[in-house]
Amino acid sequence: MNIDAAGDNDATRDWSFVLCLLLAPLMPLAALFAGNPALPILAVSGALAALAVVSRNLQTALSPYVIATCVMGQAMCLTAAFSGHPWQIDTHMVYFVLLAVVSTRSHAGVLILACAVTAVHHLLLSILLPSLIYPSFDIVENLQRTVLHGLLVVLEGGVLTMTILQRTKLSRDMKSQAEDLQDSSHAAAEAQKRAERAQSEAEGVVSAFRISLQRLADCNLDCALTDSFPESYEELRADFNGAIEMLRDTLQNAAATSHDFDAEARELSAATSDLSTRTERQAGALSGAAGAMQHLNASLSETADGARNAAEMAAAARESAETGTEVTLQAIEAMKLIETSSREILKVIQLIDDISFQTNLLALNAGVEAARAGEMGKGFAVVASEVRLLAKSTSDAANGVKSLIHDSADQVSHGSRLVNDAGKRLEAIVMQVVSVTKLIEHISGESQSQATSLRDLNGTVTTLDQETQSTAGLSEEMTAMSLRITDNASTLAQRMNVFSMSDDTRGGGTKSLRA
Repeated sequence: MNIDAAGDNDATRDWSFVLCLLLAPLMPLAALFAGNPALPILAVSGALAALAVVSRNLQTALSPYVIATCVMGQAMCLTAAFSGHPWQIDTHMVYFVLLAVVSTRSHAGVLILACAVTAVHHLLLSILLPSLIYPSFDIVENLQRTVLHGLLVVLEGGVLTMTILQRTKLSRDMKSQAEDLQDSSHAAAEAQKRAERAQSEAEGVVSAFRISLQRLADCNLDCALTDSFPESYEELRADFNGAIEMLRDTLQNAAATSHDFDAEARELSAATSDLSTRTERQAGALSGAAGAMQHLNASLSETADGARNAAEMAAAARESAETGTEVTLQAIEAMKLIETSSREILKVIQLIDDISFQTNLLALNAGVEAARAGEMGKGFAVVASEVRLLAKSTSDAANGVKSLIHDSADQVSHGSRLVNDAGKRLEAIVMQVVSVTKLIEHISGESQSQATSLRDLNGTVTTLDQETQSTAGLSEEMTAMSLRITDNASTLAQRMNVFSMSDDTRGGGTKSLRA
């Protein structure tokens, strides 16, 4: 550490200088009090005071050293003024007092100089002019006192020097702490300003977000942050505006989709309702057709039984004709029976013709319905085509039989008139009866085959009726489901219509999210 460091020089310089000036007039008074000449003391004391004044005014680096030397010189004048007086030895206390005063300057170099001046003064005068410093003229005694006083001066100087150094260090530390405190104060003030500015910016940002979020809570999508934010919040504003824009686009797409879904759901509901109605009508018609098929099956079975009976009767007639031994009455009776049977057969043939016509018409309708049924009705269409062909064949056969029956009836009538000629024509009649019998047997076989086919067709129609009934049930379920979908779509569209957004950037208005 620099021992020449100075502290509060302005205050300590004034104390040293003032004390030097105050002691100057006291020195001659002390000489007069001790009975010594005052004029030499006054001259030396005045010279020291004048030197201190000059040094103080010059304000050089040596000024503190000169003033300290002058102050210690005043103490030397005081000791000399009391030369030969009993109090001379007591004036040495002034040196210690003045050293303490010099130490208040907080200048270790000045204090060391003052101590050195005091020690040299004591040593030189104790040898050269002992009367100016000690009351005794014994050199040994004076040297002993000088050594003692020198040790005390050194001790006091050391203590005062340590005090000065500590005080200087403390002053420097305090100054450094003061500077640090000032810097900290400035930093705290700047931090406070930044905090207040940041708080103000944050409050502005929070207020803007609060307004935008309130609009968003009110289902108003025109809540973008248009005003610029502080730089630290600008990215947050851009992210928020991007999120709002994405939400607006998403809700617009969702609204358009919901409206399209609502319209399609209504169309689906209408289509399923119409399909359900048509399916119910088709189910009713198919149920009627199934009943008609069952009735037709029963009628065709009866027709087959009648044809079988006719075949048996024709066989009996053939046996009667072959015997040829029956009496004419029996022949007439047989002819009557044949005529009656022919009329019955004619009725049956007429019925078969009607059944064939109805079967053809039913097959035509079944083909139309199978075409409507699409892929599911392909098999049914094939069956309907086969039934139509079979009905045509049956109609052709029935017409042929009808023609034969008419001819047979004419022949029977003619045979009745020509009963007497029965024997002659019996062989021809037998041949005709045989032919009729074969034809009736053929008709009976065809009727049985048609009855079997019709029973199969009846089973198919019954199965189709059951499936149609099941389809009607599914159609009703689909209708109910489509109604629920329509209601949900309407509810979704209404909820989407709650949101509103800016119409355009030029108009600045708002509009709902409607398709």
